[in-house]
Amino acid sequence: QNPEDAEAHWGLMLCRYGIEYVKDGRTGEYFPTIRRIQYRPVTEDVDYQAALKYSDGSTAKWYQREGEKLSAIWEKYIQIINKEPPCDVFICFKEKEDASGSRTKDSEIGQDIYDALTANGLNVFFSRISLEEKVGEEYEPYIFAALHTAKVMLLIGTKKEYLESRWVRNEWSRYLLMMREDSSKHIIPVYAGIRPEDFPREIPVFQGADIGQAGAIQDLTANVLKFVGSAKTPVWQEQEEIEDIRERQIRFAKLQEKIGASLSDYLERQLRFKEPLIHSKYRELCLACASGVKQIDHVLWPTAGMVVSFLIVILILSASLAGDEEFLEKLMPLFCVWPVCVELVRRGIKNQTAGAVKILGFASLYFFAYMVAGATLSEILKDSWTAASILFLISGLLTVVLNASWLLRLMHWREKQKYLKDREKYYQEYVYNIEQGILQKLRREYKSLGMENWAEEGSLRNWDGKTADTDR
Repeated sequence: QNPEDAEAHWGLMLCRYGIEYVKDGRTGEYFPTIRRIQYRPVTEDVDYQAALKYSDGSTAKWYQREGEKLSAIWEKYIQIINKEPPCDVFICFKEKEDASGSRTKDSEIGQDIYDALTANGLNVFFSRISLEEKVGEEYEPYIFAALHTAKVMLLIGTKKEYLESRWVRNEWSRYLLMMREDSSKHIIPVYAGIRPEDFPREIPVFQGADIGQAGAIQDLTANVLKFVGSAKTPVWQEQEEIEDIRERQIRFAKLQEKIGASLSDYLERQLRFKEPLIHSKYRELCLACASGVKQIDHVLWPTAGMVVSFLIVILILSASLAGDEEFLEKLMPLFCVWPVCVELVRRGIKNQTAGAVKILGFASLYFFAYMVAGATLSEILKDSWTAASILFLISGLLTVVLNASWLLRLMHWREKQKYLKDREKYYQEYVYNIEQGILQKLRREYKSLGMENWAEEGSLRNWDGKTADTDR
């Protein structure tokens, strides 16, 4: 909602990398840990750079200092990841019960599957064994390396709540994201005691395995071997693939850096660079439309109040001209209605003052004033028609004076509609084609990175004409 909120961009970066600040039991200080490592460094992340861009001096220094800490952790993790051998299968399961700390049934099933798969020559990541020698180290780089290279994930579930536990969800949700970019990856739900429908809705269950049936592990092993392939990929070929992925990720990071935090800002910069005259003219129209937008909010309500007040005054005048003094005396209190309408719209609906109490007091004051004025004039002039005419003139004058501001706003609103039409016409005739050309070029760049779909959020159609570097 606010593209220039530095804290929001910082929060997005924290979520993307799964960064948590853990308290040191000895010093009481908090230090960062990374739970969702990426191949792109933290300092090259588009939201990290946006947080620096839109923050003030002291906050920017803090962000920069924390970014350096995170980059040091990231470099250490990447060195570990690059040394890890490729993995064929990743077994995702819950190891221990939360309450008792005892081993779960899921862990026992995973052990049997691990033994069967490794007996067939597959490299399997099973945290109970794979991380056994990593006690005292950060587990994240080893988990990421296995997730990134594994062709198959086996998601084991004997209870629905196990599948939603924190670290289990962390692993299968990340693997699903990797599957979107790599069609060779597969996820197979493995269940016992629950139904396939009990798995999270994001998990495809059409190829799930009921491990409670006879011969289920043998059948599962055969299916996994089909996905992985009997022939191992040569190490040199895998290294080339990894290098190609890294190169594309670097290009993607540079592309995001070029675009920045907002696609509409990038489009504006490109329009200014390619067609400065068109940019200048369109910016003038956008600024004209943006000026005074707050002044004409709810223009319909004050206009309606003004119309009603004039109709009441005209009604009273008609009764006066008709000479029906009895009817005139009944309508005399309506002289106070027009200020009530105006005040109700201006104050009550917009909640700018105390509300109903003030409106009632305001209405009572006018009602009393007009009744006294009407009675006094009728007594002095001995003529209700003349008294009503004088009150009508006073009411009409005050109505015009008090509603003049709304009339001006209504005129301003009509003027803004004209500017909106002019801006839309200019956008369609000149800006749209240039904008589409820029977007088409971006599509080709994203497609070259293997990304068919990308977020096309941003357009100059509703640009307000204001930019962060307007004066440059």
